[in-house]
Amino acid sequence: MKIKYLFLPVAVAALAMGSCAKVLDTTPDGKISYDDVFADNDKTGAFLNNCYSKIPKCGYRYYFWTNWFVCTSDECFDNDADSDGSGMVPNNMYNGNISAGGTDIGNIGNGALYADAAAQSYWEAYWNAIWNCSYFISRIGTANVDSESDRQRWKAEAHVLRAYYYMLLLRLYGPTLPIEDTPYNMADDFSGLTPASITDLTDFILSDCDSAINTEALPWRITTSAEQQRVTKAVAWAIKSRVMLYAASPLYNGGNNLWDKAYEVTQDAYNAIKGAGYELYKTSKIEEYTNDQALITPEGYPADQAAAAAALNEYFCEWHDYGGGRDLETIWEDRNGNGQVYHIGGIGMQEGYKSGPVPTQEMVDAYPTNEGDWILDLSRPYLNVEHTQPNLNPNAKDSKNEAYSESDPYSCFRDPRFYASIYYHGSKRYTRWSFAEGEYAVNTFRAREIDCSQTDPWTGSDLKASTTNKRQRTRTGYYSRKYLNPTKNPASPRNDAPGFKHFRFAEIILNYAEAAAEAGHTSDALEALKEIRDRVAMPHITTTDQAALIREIRAERRIELFFEEHRFFDIRRWQQPDGNLEDILHYTTAMQIDEQPNGTYTYQRIKIRDNGYACYTNKFLFLPLPLAEASRLESITGMNWQNPGW
Repeated sequence: MKIKYLFLPVAVAALAMGSCAKVLDTTPDGKISYDDVFADNDKTGAFLNNCYSKIPKCGYRYYFWTNWFVCTSDECFDNDADSDGSGMVPNNMYNGNISAGGTDIGNIGNGALYADAAAQSYWEAYWNAIWNCSYFISRIGTANVDSESDRQRWKAEAHVLRAYYYMLLLRLYGPTLPIEDTPYNMADDFSGLTPASITDLTDFILSDCDSAINTEALPWRITTSAEQQRVTKAVAWAIKSRVMLYAASPLYNGGNNLWDKAYEVTQDAYNAIKGAGYELYKTSKIEEYTNDQALITPEGYPADQAAAAAALNEYFCEWHDYGGGRDLETIWEDRNGNGQVYHIGGIGMQEGYKSGPVPTQEMVDAYPTNEGDWILDLSRPYLNVEHTQPNLNPNAKDSKNEAYSESDPYSCFRDPRFYASIYYHGSKRYTRWSFAEGEYAVNTFRAREIDCSQTDPWTGSDLKASTTNKRQRTRTGYYSRKYLNPTKNPASPRNDAPGFKHFRFAEIILNYAEAAAEAGHTSDALEALKEIRDRVAMPHITTTDQAALIREIRAERRIELFFEEHRFFDIRRWQQPDGNLEDILHYTTAMQIDEQPNGTYTYQRIKIRDNGYACYTNKFLFLPLPLAEASRLESITGMNWQNPGW
């Protein structure tokens, strides 16, 4: 049976916290009891839909289209932050205007522009979702369901979703979580409630996933768009892989060495998902990404790497083809599109609204040459905390044997993922703008070279957000290319980008590689990394020194997963609980590009914000529990549940 995408108005009332919730005896209209719900096949399916309803909106679907996870890592800067973005999360994070109460950080209602998201903190939303999953699991065994196969599959889905919401809570708030395996009632005594240990917590999440994996009726892959976003065995394995990697990381592990277990779980996940037919997206299959108008890579770039860049650009600009066989990498894609990206995350176009999250110089520095040489020394990438003095690798050269140079930073060929992900000064793009382009007309079709110098009126840098078109012009000297179709633009139908890819096979490989390296299995890590590098025709990583290999894996993860909401959590989980992000996030930089009278350009690294960011201190490693919830928990249990510093 196809689950209907409508949501029964199931009301959940919080007691003293999200986890201590009581489902009402009837829905708000007083007409349908929950016994009635589970006596009916369609209503039972609709209740399961309610379990899906708190899946977060990601990518460009946050409030005012501002991806605050991306913009408050060192990947991107929010172009709205210092102009009209005073009420949004990035601005509040940059200025340190965050508290456990009264701010919108962690507000899932501000996690979407759309009216279907009620104002609700992540804490409340995910605990309510967990309650719904637990309640569904407790009732599905005796529910009136048309087929036993549906009963088993729906129950498995609820287990996967409960594990997923627990994982989301863990990475946002840390291991300050009790285990809720049965739905609580208001009459229950919560005075003895305590946070679970990281071991017990991850074991519970893994157990939920295993329950689903061992259910024959749960498929490995969704093969029809009618079932888009339903969870599968592969999603369950992906949750296991990610949550165990996090649990073993310094910020979460509670002083326990969990890397051996993480190695086993991530290896099993890798083998299981690969064995089910998942593989990396390696070849462009749509002509518009490879023809002369795509303009993805520079002239003279190696053909095999150019093809790899085209395939990656295509992968992130196209919907998953359910059952079509083109995309075997995507494990779980959101059923809601990312919207009109050229309007909300474009490149300073005349008719675009804003350029949105713009890549930092730090992100650009992360991409190696196309020969695999890192631009910076990974052990100490910058010589000062402001990041204006890069610690350059003197041996970094490209396939032309050209060394990287600060005086001409884009001449040296870079990793194909750079060209698939970022527009830089000198990039070209097909436009079809509605006004005359004059000297910007290139070849026989309408194209434009992107000028990121301060003087250009359309795509030039607005480094101090001082002009009237500050939303459209980059604050960093770069624009994001990921999710942007190479030919679409505001003068033609605007690009409705596909849904956010919550899980894809590349992450599973990188999770396994990192856990293997941390556990001392360097040969396994190197073998796994070959798949990532082979996909983009890049030389293999070869170092066998464990510390150096871990640094390279972290760097590889950074560029492979750019703009996919991993970096925010990665730079945190790699810290000790008493650590901070000063070396990474106190300052981020832009490239100031100035045109000289002779037509050449000069390049200078500058701080994006003179005073840097305030969100680098220890307390920003985790989100704060909502103040009211933390206070109620303490009054009931006598324990302080709030995260440090809040």
